[in-house]
Amino acid sequence: MLKMLRVLLLSCRYLLPPSWCKNSHPHHPLFPSPPAPNFAPLLLLFTPVQILSVQAIVLANLCVSYIMTSQNEEAEELMRKIEKEEEQLAYQDPNKQIFHLCIVNLVIGTLYCAKGNFEFGISRIIKSLEPYNRKLGADTWFYAKRCFLALIDTLAKHMILLKDSTYAEIMVRRKGGKGFGVHQCEVPAFTSATALSSFRMH
Repeated sequence: MLKMLRVLLLSCRYLLPPSWCKNSHPHHPLFPSPPAPNFAPLLLLFTPVQILSVQAIVLANLCVSYIMTSQNEEAEELMRKIEKEEEQLAYQDPNKQIFHLCIVNLVIGTLYCAKGNFEFGISRIIKSLEPYNRKLGADTWFYAKRCFLALIDTLAKHMILLKDSTYAEIMVRRKGGKGFGVHQCEVPAFTSATALSSFRMH
């Protein structure tokens, strides 16, 4: 079914004007399938010069597929590219808000929390919200808090034990982020994407 859907989307791509949004969608059906990273080479064929012009959720799905198949180095390399371009864009336009790396880290953190690795998952969630004055908003907190609530629920049931250093990091970051997010901003990539919602915490 997924392969048939992808074939249909690819067969129509030449009938439409050039658009990254249109070019990226043929590869979404391959994401849930077992050989998920197989769509990576195809995805890169459509990749424009600037990686930030790719939808953030597409990059996040690609990183997750790498991680799920133990290709962590590829995922880290992709995240380094995103970070580098975000830094360049921030230098050119300091007032522009960019959420690509934030969304990628949120998705990866949610994945690890869903798999029960809360220590690493929560660390990615915290990293995704830094700096708080630019990344912490209504949409980012909506997804981040689900991981924190899942952690609290799991701890309350005595299902896991956390290191003292993890507790300390959470408390330090909580104090550091206090007061931010009052003037909440909207993240366009989240308003249309439901990929994060597919990760169940229970």
